[in-house]
Amino acid sequence: MSQQGEPMSTTTSGSSRARTPRTGNKIPKERFRITVVDAVGLPTSPRKILSRFRSICGVIGRQKFSILQDDIKLMPAAEKDIAWLMFKESFDYPVEHEDRLRRAAFKVMGNAWKNFKTKLVGEFVYNPANLDPREKFPWITEQVWEELHAKKSTPESRARSEAYLLLQTRNQHPHRLGTAGYASKEEEWQREDEEAEESCTPLVFGDIPHPRARNWARARYQKNDDGTIFMPNAEDQRVYEAIMELVAEQQASQEACSQRREDDLLTKALGNKEHRGRTRGVGSSVPWKYGFPDYAWQYKKRTSNKAEKDARLEAKIWASIRAELTSEFDEKLESMRAKIRQEIREEQ
Repeated sequence: MSQQGEPMSTTTSGSSRARTPRTGNKIPKERFRITVVDAVGLPTSPRKILSRFRSICGVIGRQKFSILQDDIKLMPAAEKDIAWLMFKESFDYPVEHEDRLRRAAFKVMGNAWKNFKTKLVGEFVYNPANLDPREKFPWITEQVWEELHAKKSTPESRARSEAYLLLQTRNQHPHRLGTAGYASKEEEWQREDEEAEESCTPLVFGDIPHPRARNWARARYQKNDDGTIFMPNAEDQRVYEAIMELVAEQQASQEACSQRREDDLLTKALGNKEHRGRTRGVGSSVPWKYGFPDYAWQYKKRTSNKAEKDARLEAKIWASIRAELTSEFDEKLESMRAKIRQEIREEQ
């Protein structure tokens, strides 16, 4: 069933006119209301609002950020202001959450801008069969396209592109969640769990007691026709088996969870470290502070340590000031004493 505001693809039987292609380059005319914003800044209510948020931010990022910029951090403030005004034309939201929502929106816009540039280079700059993308993306001017084409056709640019492609091949565990990521599945997975409990059927990956590791597995499985589940990616299956081995070891030894937030069960099973600013099994835009709630005390500890360091630094500064003032005072006092002694001798 089509949801209100979603573009629909239609075709007329017997018509010689080509079918209108589905496009992700238009913003719906409707306004959407955001009622709940999570700690990261992503909208979570009402239902389906996250997909609206991501799709609209994607259109804005592709159309309003210059493809001639090399880094999203260098994007002019004027372009960001225009992008935010476009966002506000599509959404109503709690004003008290605007800062968080804005940060999350610009992160989605930035990713869309980056992926769009990659698409242009791969499909049009490096593909002689596709000479001009402006028919498909009419907001790109001829001058901008010629400049981008020249910029990305240099040997240095091609070498960088090949290096990025090599990095992409190292991702052995792509998820199956789409662009909305883990956040879009929270409600669906919760509903699945409730239905399974009501029907007394096993939970999907219910044998994994750690939420982050379980989410990671749920993002990568498929179902057989008979309802059983499997990992189509052999590397994902290997990680799942490693998770279960670690779970068995912990249960057998009654071992407590790791005391390092970036070295818990899933991290051990994957065999490589967590990247800062993201949390595997939770979201690519979710920092550790929110992705590892079980280790929140470590953030308090870091804050405490910082406060202690600041206090020690302040004490050292004041001690240095006092020492300097004392030394200066002693010098002046000695000078005054010498002057008085000299005056007394002269009077005698």
